[in-house]
Amino acid sequence: MKSYSLLIIMFVLISFGVTANDNNGDTVPMCNFGGWMSFFDSKGNCLPPWKSIVREDDGIADFGHPYTRKYSCGANGLFRCNPLVFGPGESGKGHCVSTDDKDPSAATKACMEKMNFEAQQDHIQRLSEDPKSHARYIGVAAETVRFCNESKAEYCDELESMLTRATKQLATCTDKTKLYQYLPSVVSPVNQNEINQIANNLVPGFEAYLADLEKRKEEARAHNEKIYKEAVTAYSQSSKTQTMIKTIKDNTTKCLEKSCFKKDGKTKKRTVYYDKKTKKYKKSDRKSMAYCFRYVKYGMVGKGNFVGEKNDVPGKFAVHAGHSLERIGFKNMMEDPAFRGITPETAPVGAIIVYRKVGEYLGRPGHIEVKASENEYVSDFINKKPTTVGGARVPIGIYIKVPDDLKSKLVEVPNE
Repeated sequence: MKSYSLLIIMFVLISFGVTANDNNGDTVPMCNFGGWMSFFDSKGNCLPPWKSIVREDDGIADFGHPYTRKYSCGANGLFRCNPLVFGPGESGKGHCVSTDDKDPSAATKACMEKMNFEAQQDHIQRLSEDPKSHARYIGVAAETVRFCNESKAEYCDELESMLTRATKQLATCTDKTKLYQYLPSVVSPVNQNEINQIANNLVPGFEAYLADLEKRKEEARAHNEKIYKEAVTAYSQSSKTQTMIKTIKDNTTKCLEKSCFKKDGKTKKRTVYYDKKTKKYKKSDRKSMAYCFRYVKYGMVGKGNFVGEKNDVPGKFAVHAGHSLERIGFKNMMEDPAFRGITPETAPVGAIIVYRKVGEYLGRPGHIEVKASENEYVSDFINKKPTTVGGARVPIGIYIKVPDDLKSKLVEVPNE
C-alpha cells in the first residue's frame, strides 16, 4: 500500500499531467510503452512508439525526441528504452533490451531491470544538470502516473514508484530558475492557475517566478507601447505629415501632368470642368482619375517635406509603392508585431496605405492613399472611407516614418 507522502507526490504529478489533443480539441488518453509516451488504438492497446501515427504527432514532441529510426535496435525482439526515462546507456541513445517489442508490459519490465540504484542516481544527476530534459521528464512522469492511476498494467506500480521517487529527488538538486523556463512550455494544463500552484509545491518558488516574469513582461510591453504611441503621434502631428495631407487635398481639384485629359487631348468630361474664373481645367475632388500614386507623390514633394523631387519616390504601379517608401525611411506597420491587426480604419492620421487589387496580375495597378483624418482618405480624390473604387482591394502596407532612434528606445520583452 502506498505511503501518504507518495500519494501527495502522485497527486502533484497527476495534476501536472498533459495529454495530447485530437483534431476536435478533445483530450486523448495516453499510455507509457517502455518509457515512451504513446496512444491507445481502437481496441484499447498501447501502440508501439515507433508507429508513424505516434511519432509524428505534434504532442509527442513535448515529451522529448520521438521513437524514430535513429532509436531502432536493428532487429525484431529488440526494444530501445526511452533514454529520457531509463538513461542513455553505453550507446548514449538508450538501452536496447531483448523482449517482445510489441508488448508494452514486457518492454517496460525489461527496461526497468536496467535501472538499478546506481544507474538511477547517475541518470538523476544528468537530468539535474539539464533543465530542459528535466522538465520533459516531469511531463513523462506526470502523464505516466495519470495513465497508471486509471490502468491495470502490471508494470505500473514499479514504474510509477521509480518516476515519483526520481521526480521528488530531482526537485531538491536542480537549478530551479533554469527549470522554470521550460516547465510552462512542456506542461500544458487546462487550468493554468491551478497547475502553477501545484508546480510551486513540486518546485518551490515556481509560482513567485511566474508572477515576477509576468510583471517584467507587462512593464516591458507597457514601455514599448508608450514609445510606439509617442512615435506614431509625433509622425501624425509633424509638419511634414500635415503638409503632405494639405498638399494632396489641395491637389485633388488640380490636373497634375495632364491627368484630366485623354490621349487624344480631350478632357475626361465626367470628372473635369473648365473654371472660367481661373481659366484652368479643374477636376472633381470626389472622383478618381486613376492617378492615385502620382497625386500621393506630389503630396510628399517640396521644401520641408519628405522628399525633394517626385522621382525620389519611383515606381509606376501603386501596388509597388511600398518599396519606394521603405527606401526613404517609412516602415510598414502591418509587418510589426506591435501593430498586429491594424487596418486602414484603425491606422493613424498621415499613414500611407497601399493596396493590391483582388484578382489582378500581381495585384496591379493597386491603389495608394493617405489617411487625412478619422473619416477622410485622400489620393487623387477624397473619400470618407478606405476606397473600393475599381473593385475589391486588400491592404498590403500601412506606412509611417518612425524616428531613426526608435529601436534604441525599445526594451526586449523577457522570456525568462
